[in-house]
Amino acid sequence: MATSRVEVLVIGSYRQTLTVIRSLARAKYRVILGRSEPDAFPRYSRYIEEIWEHPDIDCDGERFMAALSTFAESRTAPFVIFPIGERELSVLERHFTELPPATMLIMPDPTTVLTCLNKATFYELAIRLGLPVPEFRLAGSLQELMAKSECIGFPCVVKPVCSLPDFRGQKAVVLYNRDELPRKLPSWPMGHAALIVQRFSSGLRYNCHFLADQGDLLAYFEQRVLRTDRPDYTGYGVDGEAVPPTPLLKDYTARLIRELGYSGLGCVQFLVDEARGTTSLLEINPRLDATCAVPYYCDYDFPAMAVELAAYRRQIASSRPSNDSIYPLRRGVWSSGDLTRLGQDIRGQQVRWVEVPGRLLRIGRSFWLADFHLTWSWRDPLPTCYVFARMLRAALRVGRRK
Repeated sequence: MATSRVEVLVIGSYRQTLTVIRSLARAKYRVILGRSEPDAFPRYSRYIEEIWEHPDIDCDGERFMAALSTFAESRTAPFVIFPIGERELSVLERHFTELPPATMLIMPDPTTVLTCLNKATFYELAIRLGLPVPEFRLAGSLQELMAKSECIGFPCVVKPVCSLPDFRGQKAVVLYNRDELPRKLPSWPMGHAALIVQRFSSGLRYNCHFLADQGDLLAYFEQRVLRTDRPDYTGYGVDGEAVPPTPLLKDYTARLIRELGYSGLGCVQFLVDEARGTTSLLEINPRLDATCAVPYYCDYDFPAMAVELAAYRRQIASSRPSNDSIYPLRRGVWSSGDLTRLGQDIRGQQVRWVEVPGRLLRIGRSFWLADFHLTWSWRDPLPTCYVFARMLRAALRVGRRK
């Protein structure tokens, strides 16, 4: 199947979208990009052979699914849909039966997706399996949040049960003492029935990328996040390096996917503090992680393997993919994401001007030490050039206003 012109529709405009596009084009698939926003930077990739304009993927998703079903019916089977982000996964999880039966979806089954996207449900499952989950509580109001925080103890972490509703543009909030709550979370975030309050865990984030079939681990790749776009390490990874598989983390990952009967791509995240000798489970993403360019550039091509697995499960391919080879330990950075966050912090007055040179120095140092950059490709330069051009225009507008 890897040498045929099977069509793959990629839905979602994220940094990992470029990795998926480049991977599938290299594997000789015909890549179609779905987009609803006009400034979707992946559209500039030279590897896209068609663009499908679709309605916005809102919470309901009915208009989007109606358009997607019509589009899928118009294509020649086999037709593959590759959703990238959690918003796309959530809509398809609820409406997958509306698609033509011959359509192949690159995602775990709906039950698995639901379990993984709900952190409280996932934590309970992980605790039953004996994984190291930091103590947590659920809170339904600010008053309850304060009480649960004091019960857990400071420092603690506040994060959403599900990451789909916006959480003030953040993944989590660290509270080092009770007085920080009114400043860091002045009001209850809209769209969240409950929030998780969890004991703070120190350490670096380890991303355990995997491909599985019915609970069997087919490929495993480990990566350490050295720095995120937020100084308190709660943001998106912008500097990371491949590390050899850790037997303990690989075992924990295997336990989870076996219990879930997991089929497809995913990424389990842990916090590992080597100095203290502690390991804590962070979360599981039932999709490609945003840093999937790191395994891709280390010869672990998860997007292509995922499509091959879907073909195998539909009995179109005769063997299922796997990769257990030793990979090179290379370092990748996301400089545009780093600079974007710095610009947002400056505009939002979240950083003092005296701190800006230090952050720029760290960005420059990561850029210099990297073996590759997560979105940049000499063979496919336009998407990243567009992102930097847009950033430059925004900076010039701010400068003119001042």
